[in-house]
Amino acid sequence: MTYQVVTYDGMPDFILDGTFYLGTANVGITNANLYDMYLNATESTLNLTDEELVVLAIGLKTSFNISGNINGSVSDYPVYFDIYLKFDVTARVKE
Repeated sequence: MTYQVVTYDGMPDFILDGTFYLGTANVGITNANLYDMYLNATESTLNLTDEELVVLAIGLKTSFNISGNINGSVSDYPVYFDIYLKFDVTARVKE
């Protein structure tokens, strides 16, 4: 699972320390420079544990939807940004 900042409006060198909440899985983000990520079109990996991946899989299996949000501290404000999440999913269908 990766994320990429696709729009950004704010001060340069904006740093985010926080947590992605995806369904019931919580994934920490430390020292992410969202401005640099936006300028360089950087795609960063979210390091999910096997347990978190199982939680996400169960959520997708039961509802086909996962809602998410970000909570954390920022180095400056105001800032507005959009993040694109990408899942690399292998699905197995049983008869």
